[in-house]
Amino acid sequence: MGPGSLNEMKAYNRVLLAAGVASTIAVLSVYAVSVKRRPEVSKPGVRRVVSLSTSAAETLIAIGAGSKLVGVDDYTKKCLPECRNLPSVGTGAKVSLESVLGLSPDLVIAWSYDGDSVRRLRGLGLHVAALDVPHGVQEVLDLIVRTAAEVGLEREGKRLVKGIETDLAAAARRERTPGPLVYYELYTGYKSVGKGTYTHELIERAGGRNLAGDSPVRYPILNSERIIEMDPDVIIVCEGGDSPEAIRARPGWSGLKAVRQNRIHVMPTKLSTPGPDLPKALRQMIKWFQTQGAEAPSE
Repeated sequence: MGPGSLNEMKAYNRVLLAAGVASTIAVLSVYAVSVKRRPEVSKPGVRRVVSLSTSAAETLIAIGAGSKLVGVDDYTKKCLPECRNLPSVGTGAKVSLESVLGLSPDLVIAWSYDGDSVRRLRGLGLHVAALDVPHGVQEVLDLIVRTAAEVGLEREGKRLVKGIETDLAAAARRERTPGPLVYYELYTGYKSVGKGTYTHELIERAGGRNLAGDSPVRYPILNSERIIEMDPDVIIVCEGGDSPEAIRARPGWSGLKAVRQNRIHVMPTKLSTPGPDLPKALRQMIKWFQTQGAEAPSE
């Protein structure tokens, strides 16, 4: 091969190299866009799941994939009967890495707000699906489908969501009298829910008026005097927060309409979780809102 042929070959190789780099960049660019637009989905072969989200565990159980769960967080183990015999790996914020590794999971499901735990788990080479906290009801439904897709059962997730949508629509069609003013309290005293939360949306769908509905933030901490001034017809407290007895004992609260009429209700943990039990939570609220002057039985 002469000098001319050698130079031609080098030039040809440079062209091929440039073309290869350009193609690689193009492929990576498309992949980056697709990652931004679509959640990371596990392969259908996922068999061992550690869930640090009660919502995710509920969804897997609801779509018939509960047997894939090999470990859960403390909170899920406590509130879901189906998970009572599963190993606990701590909490989302304080997860035991050793416990998770010992369970050899194909997938770990966590909340994205537990960012430190997510980073540490991924640093160990584990596949972690980080779920964003849903705000409205539609986001809860999207979360269910996303969770199902992570274990290769997106079709089952969509089927579940379709049933939930039917149940929600059926419950909301019931005729109701003008809605009561509702004070909903989370696990921290005086912390409530505002617009942009699925709980606020459920209250409205059930025919109630959310006392904190005009708050500029999603989870406001309200002033006790303001609540007394608003005088709610119904008070709902999340299981694990203050008890009805503690609510009644708060200074100035004994005169509240909800207290006088014994309309303080405890929302079970299973119904306050953003998951498949949304229709049950809605029906429970409807029952409470329609019951006058007596404690409504829990479902």
